[in-house]
Amino acid sequence: MTDTAASITPPPPREQTLVLRECAICQSSIYPAEATHPCPKCGLTFHAECWQENFGCASYGCDQVNALAPKIDIPSSAAALSPAVNESVEPLPWDYALLGVSALTMAMSPLCYGLPSALAACGVAWRMWRTRSLRNRILLIAAAISALGMVGGYFVSQFWFTHVDYTAGG
Repeated sequence: MTDTAASITPPPPREQTLVLRECAICQSSIYPAEATHPCPKCGLTFHAECWQENFGCASYGCDQVNALAPKIDIPSSAAALSPAVNESVEPLPWDYALLGVSALTMAMSPLCYGLPSALAACGVAWRMWRTRSLRNRILLIAAAISALGMVGGYFVSQFWFTHVDYTAGG
């Protein structure tokens, strides 16, 4: 047993390579033979190539982030802005509100001979007249729903409240 243990020799020790640090950009080791660039503000060390490709430091909040980035000529803000619009912005989208009201009144119209839809139609007509927009799709749909509610409400109310039997012959 001692012969076998004596015949086994340990491998020769390897030369240890000296690693300075890790590059904060590429996260790989920085060896002494590699060109490095330290950040003048935060002191982190980077590969010189990483520093150039990243246009500076990679540390959050450092003043040298994008320090090497090419400067972009930004035109003056007055020339780039469009002229001011003097139209007021409505706080409530009345067209969509009237569309919703028309749908709700159409559901209530069978109980009241179409009167709620008639009121909604008056509101839609007033809005079309006031904004001078006779081709506004939302208002046209609201007007059609109101008209359907008035006609349907009248006939359904007639049927329910007068109890006329239209199915009986004679």
